[in-house]
Formats: sequence, C-alpha cells, structure tokens
Amino acid sequence: MVEPTIINVRSSGSADATAIEASITDGLEKQGFIALNVQYLVDMEITRQTDIGRKIKAALDKGKEIDHQSTLVVDILKRIIYSGIDSHNKFLLIGFPDQIEQASVFENHCATISAIVYATAKG
Repeated sequence: MVEPTIINVRSSGSADATAIEASITDGLEKQGFIALNVQYLVDMEITRQTDIGRKIKAALDKGKEIDHQSTLVVDILKRIIYSGIDSHNKFLLIGFPDQIEQASVFENHCATISAIVYATAKG
C-alpha cells in the first residue's frame, strides 16, 4: 500500500483568505488531488444516519463540539482515503485538523500530513 499524500489547506477565515484558499484548492485539484471538505463529510454522515453519523449527532446533542470527536472524524476520513477507488492517493483536507491534538489523532490513526497550506488575506 502506498502512503497517501495529504495536504491540509487552511485559511485565516477572512473573505480574502477564503477566496485564496479556494484558488489554492482548485489548483491542487487540477494536479490530481481530491478535496475532502471535512464539515461536509461529517454533515453527510449525520444526514445518512450512518453509525459514525449517529455517534457524532449524539455527542452534538449532548453539547459536545465536533472537536472532541476527532477519532470519529478520522474514521470517516480513513474510510475514504483508503477506499482504493481509482487508486487515488492525493488528498486535500479542508476544515480539519484545526488543532495540534486533532492533527496528532489523524497522523496516529490514518496518515501523515505531508504539508500545510495556510491562506491569508495577503495571499
């Protein structure tokens, strides 16, 4: 099995930085990377009422933030990254990890993050 190339794309959250993040993501997708918008994936798991989605929803209903569910998020990502579909092995993580602890959980249970691209308003 080939270790996947994982790039974490982040932005400062300003409108300009978000536009730059989208431009960076588009450029990397043209190079064969698959963008994984983690919030969208989590929402889909909840909507589809998968086992993981039910666990995340239960935690959210108890007032816990998704940040505390890092292992569940990593389980979603691992299933996609190692699915073997079309032999893809280059992925962009968008919206996760946000904290060092989350990055540690991801790297310990899924794959190494190869690079972090941080978009700011100044580009």
